[in-house]
Amino acid sequence: MAFSSAHRVIITAALLCCGWAGAAESGKPNFLLLVGDDLCWRDLGFTGNKQVKTPNLDRLRTQGMQLTGMFTPAPTCSPTRHALYTGLHGIRSGAYPNHTRVYDGTKSVFTHLKAHGYRTALHGKNHVGPKDSFPFEILAEANDDNFSKSRDWITKDPSKPWLLVFASNDPHSPWDRGDPGQFDPATITLPWYLHDNPETRRNFANYYAEITKLDWQVGEMLRMLDATGQADNTLVMFVSEQGNSFPMGGKWTLYDNGIRAAALVRWPGKVKPGSASDALMQYTDVTPTILEAAGIDPLAIDTGCPDAMGRKGFDGMSFLSVLSGKSTKFREVVFGQHTNVGISGYKDPYPIRCSRDSRFKYIRNLAPENTFEIGGFGKTLKSWAKDAKGNPSLARMIDRVAHRPAEELYDLQADPRELENLAKDPSHGPTLARLRAELDGWMAQQGDKGMATEMVAHTRLGHERTSASKAERNDPSKREPAPSPPKPAPKAPAKPNVLFIAVDDLRPDIGCYGNTIAKTPNLDRLAARGIVFNRAYCQQAVCSPSRSSLLTGKRPDATKVWDLNTHFRSALPDAVTLPQHFKANGYHTAALGKVYHRGYEDGRSWSEPHWYSSGQTVDTDPADWRKRITQKTGAGVVEYKDGKPEKDEATGKAKGPAYEVSPKPDDELPDGRTAAEAVSRIAKLARQEKPFFLAVGFLKPHLPFVAPKKYWDMHDPEKIPGPSIATLPKGAPAFAGHDNGEIHGYQGVPKGNPIPEAFARTLRHGYYACVSYTDAQVGRLLDALDREGIAANTVVVLWGDHGWQLGDHGLWHKHTNFEQATRAPLLLSIPGKATAGSKCETPVEFVDIYPTLAEACRLPAPAGVDGKSLVRLVDNPAGAWDRVAISQYPRPGGKVGSGGPVMGYSIRDGRWRLTVWRGRKNGDVVATELYDEKNDPAETVNLAEKPENKPVIEALSKHLPPVR
Repeated sequence: MAFSSAHRVIITAALLCCGWAGAAESGKPNFLLLVGDDLCWRDLGFTGNKQVKTPNLDRLRTQGMQLTGMFTPAPTCSPTRHALYTGLHGIRSGAYPNHTRVYDGTKSVFTHLKAHGYRTALHGKNHVGPKDSFPFEILAEANDDNFSKSRDWITKDPSKPWLLVFASNDPHSPWDRGDPGQFDPATITLPWYLHDNPETRRNFANYYAEITKLDWQVGEMLRMLDATGQADNTLVMFVSEQGNSFPMGGKWTLYDNGIRAAALVRWPGKVKPGSASDALMQYTDVTPTILEAAGIDPLAIDTGCPDAMGRKGFDGMSFLSVLSGKSTKFREVVFGQHTNVGISGYKDPYPIRCSRDSRFKYIRNLAPENTFEIGGFGKTLKSWAKDAKGNPSLARMIDRVAHRPAEELYDLQADPRELENLAKDPSHGPTLARLRAELDGWMAQQGDKGMATEMVAHTRLGHERTSASKAERNDPSKREPAPSPPKPAPKAPAKPNVLFIAVDDLRPDIGCYGNTIAKTPNLDRLAARGIVFNRAYCQQAVCSPSRSSLLTGKRPDATKVWDLNTHFRSALPDAVTLPQHFKANGYHTAALGKVYHRGYEDGRSWSEPHWYSSGQTVDTDPADWRKRITQKTGAGVVEYKDGKPEKDEATGKAKGPAYEVSPKPDDELPDGRTAAEAVSRIAKLARQEKPFFLAVGFLKPHLPFVAPKKYWDMHDPEKIPGPSIATLPKGAPAFAGHDNGEIHGYQGVPKGNPIPEAFARTLRHGYYACVSYTDAQVGRLLDALDREGIAANTVVVLWGDHGWQLGDHGLWHKHTNFEQATRAPLLLSIPGKATAGSKCETPVEFVDIYPTLAEACRLPAPAGVDGKSLVRLVDNPAGAWDRVAISQYPRPGGKVGSGGPVMGYSIRDGRWRLTVWRGRKNGDVVATELYDEKNDPAETVNLAEKPENKPVIEALSKHLPPVR
């Protein structure tokens, strides 16, 4: 029923007189959710189809935002709608076969909104159940185009906001509701995935006609809002559901034709007209978004249906920040699931699962030996089969519908039609492994046991299904009982898990340390969950000494590791390391990436071999730590786009350029591959009752500065600050610095010092890009903890092994006792602490991390460590602390392991840094430096010679280690 212009004027005037002023009296927005049925995302005017007629949807596109990255979680009607309304994926909620229902007690968007004063109703196709989980008023059944029922309902009570779902049955087959005269079967252009014959053309013309019928319905609903004066206070969302039911049209498959959805959102004053976003998102994100738009915190919602880990929140997340334009990215990966049970009977089940990122799609066919059969293809496929006789190409096309390999991998950028399966291409091995791991983690969180889950799918078929037999509908005893909801996760382990994140060469140039240029939302998110130790210092500003010290709790003079060529067990063969202590106390311990310095691993620390993104694991012989045991695990990844650089004939070293704007995606670089493995491990470790200690080491921002282009694009190099001082401090000894030898070892770096400013600016840009790249990987780990429901029982610590000099004092890299080299980030999140989000300004040391984690996890205090637990500072960040931070560095190199002729010991308290250089043999003081970090944080002048500072030097010198 269409409204004439006169009717709309009369209705609008009447409603305004009754108190409708374009807004509910409550001040909360209304919601109109428009849902198509069996509509391929490609088949609309605003998605680029120039044949189909969709003027109302095209106009809605100009009035709001197009979401080009929206995906359904399943390619059939009922699971899709259940996910849309509950914010939960189907296997978790029980609604995973078609014509299904959720577990009793599961709540929906209708439940949540009604609890907050909203009225809720549905006009059109229902297809969800049970009723208790979906408490909406039914205004009209499917195919009822009397829109006066909806108009009367939205104007019924102006004191309450509302949610109205218009769920069309169009263009669902049999395509008999549209005007067949609108499209000439002989002249329409068929899409690439269809075989061209008269049967296909006739059906496709009728399908287009029914899309136009849907568009008219959408127009009537929008005109209803205008006529009632409610358009300005109503968030309108349109989604197209899954693909059409032509062979390869998408329905019943997990190809993009099946699970990609057309989506539009209009919200006057909130969403920019004519805008678009390609952020990845799913139907499960719609309910949390609606709730947040209504002023309801989706993170506080109990969905009534726990996942396999016992987590009761949504699978979805609110994308309100995308709608507002504040965010351009949302999800890294989306997932899909298909179950043919209930469509083709119970024989030969053909379960399918998939994971998809912005470029690649991974599909897992759990029963590839079976034949995929769907009765819904009907006459169209039969006509194809007839034509296939004598047509080998068509026969192969039909066979692809029926038979598929166990795994499929598609590069959607190069192959958007998903025709070239790359699953067996070795060059795509890392991508395949990453998306496998993502899918494994999602299935575990959902409680998806693969074929075992399919074999009980028929018990999820409810009386709501339209395909149920009359006997089944009338006699419940003929239906098998529904299984119980998923069991809650095993009881959390008595001791918390530990996620131990090491970042190489990371200085505190991140947001939570006050840097406004850096783009580090995930590190900042971690900081908000815990404590930022603003003055944390390593024991020696170079990789192996720092890591050996932290992991043993002993200072470099005890480990005897002052260089990159010594294993700490040479001096401390019986040392019990930090992870080894956890392992001895019942933890499963594992290491991924750079934790110990490469080549100096420690097998005693871990419950399994140390994993690397290079496609290798490393263990050590339990009887002889000097014997490394390496094993190839698969194709590794390398960072340079052209592979590993060749060795330099002069130096024998294989170092490529100092920086590279990489064309590779995250996971084809080492740290992205490490993050993917960590996500997979977290999913597996979360399912065991034994607590875990998972160490994840990221390489960036260590040289070379190689990061994907999108991270370079985040930063304007002109806005990245340069050093406050580009020379050594006035009065400092020359050996306090170095000759920048590390960076000069890379190709393309200009010879000599100082580094030219133009090149230096590029290096700083590369450093910041790498920090943002690592930040993104850290975010994936935090997301995994949240997804598995174990964040509340996991201690997270993140540390940079030392600082880094970006031209400060004319120096690049670390290798000094200056503040920029010795100070590094330390973020510590201990669940349940009231001080989360606080900063501690007290100087602390990395040797303190070992005893801190032991106390936080209620383990026995480690014996013989040099550090002190920081838990008291976590409880009271401003509390008293009677210690200073001590760092050291040898000069010059001397023979391997000797520590050099002089050793500089640097003592840092709340204001001062004292560095005393002593001879290694006799302990004679060779030079002294003193810097006022409060008044001279750039360390421009050495104040050691000023008489008035003698008391400061004497007081701090008491902390120097004894001469040995």
